[in-house]
Formats: sequence, structure tokens, C-alpha cells
Amino acid sequence: MVLLAGKGDSTSAVTVRVDNEQAMRSLAEHLINVHGITRVGFVTGMEESPDSVARAIAFRHVIEELGGTLDDVDLLESDWTSAGGEEAMQKRIIRDEPLPQAFACANDQTAVGVIYALSASGLRVPEDLVVTGFDDITLTRYFNPSLTTIRQSGSILGEVAVDALVAMLNDDNDVKRTIVLPTELVVRESCGCVNESDARASLGKLVTLGKEVG
Repeated sequence: MVLLAGKGDSTSAVTVRVDNEQAMRSLAEHLINVHGITRVGFVTGMEESPDSVARAIAFRHVIEELGGTLDDVDLLESDWTSAGGEEAMQKRIIRDEPLPQAFACANDQTAVGVIYALSASGLRVPEDLVVTGFDDITLTRYFNPSLTTIRQSGSILGEVAVDALVAMLNDDNDVKRTIVLPTELVVRESCGCVNESDARASLGKLVTLGKEVG
């Protein structure tokens, strides 16, 4: 048996998962070191989901390690869906407490719902509040604003899982009990960064202007 996600503590199965800890470290370091954000929130996935729990714990740990804060009031519970993210953020907005500077979400769908709720309340992303996701689904690059997120490859996750299962069926004793795959931080507009296409367009305008002046 091969598990997709999990703590990696199963003695009867191989666990294939992404490196949630390094992923959230790269995100937290970007928010603090690049944008100067020190007060953050986190929107979870399904309760007791191994990925959601790992991402929340890792994000909070690094934020506090770097001198920031994640208050309990800003740890919002959702269910991996856009509707769940919207509902969680609506409940937070109506509380008589200041919002943090940023919310990291356990996945991209949740982030889409969070941004929708903020927009419906007259708050702009990223001008008033930064929002980030996790997964890098296709929608994120076309969403407005384009979403800063953590990229993980579902296809590679599946390939590695199948390879591990086949190796186990062939009695390969060298199969690792836990296989951890890398992730990549993708910065776009929702954290306040200029995305790559905008950067190229701006560079093109500067080159054109330089030619005209010359």
C-alpha cells in the first residue's frame, strides 16, 4: 500500500508526500524578508488532514522564529474548498478585531474564496491584505490578482507513488518508507510582487522608450 500525504509513520505502507515544512518556510521567509509582513493568519484545509496540519504548524513555527506573530483568532478553519474559504473569511471580517497583514491558505481553492470574501467587503488584495495559496493549480495564474502560491506537481506525486507500489510488488527491499518531494515558491501579484509577464512587459516598455530617446 502507498499513501499520498501523511506523517510518514506508517509501518505497513510507503508514504509519498511533498515537503510541507520547507514549502511553508520559503513562504514565511518571503513574506517577512521581502514584504516586511510580521502579523499573519492561516486558513486550514479539512480538519485532521495531514497536509493541512503540517502546513499550519510549519508556517506558524517559522513566522514566530523570524519574529512575526500568528494569533489564534487568525487561525481560520476551512475545508479545502473556495466556498469554505469564503465562509471562514466572512466570519473573521465581522469580528471586532484588526485583520493581520496576510493570510496564507492551505490550498489554492481556499485562497480564491478568501480573496472573494475580502473583495466583497471592500478590501483589496494585495493593497490592503496579502493572500497566498498552495498547489499552483492552473486557475491561479489567470486569477485577478494572480496568486502567489507553492507549486507541487500532482503528476510527479502520482508517478512516484506508482513506481513505489510496483517496486514493492517486485519485493524491492530498497524502497524508502517515506518519500518526500520538493516544492517551489511561485511569487505573483497577490503578495505584492510583480509577476513575470508584467516584468517582461515593463522591461519591453523601457527598451522601447530607450530606443525612442536614443
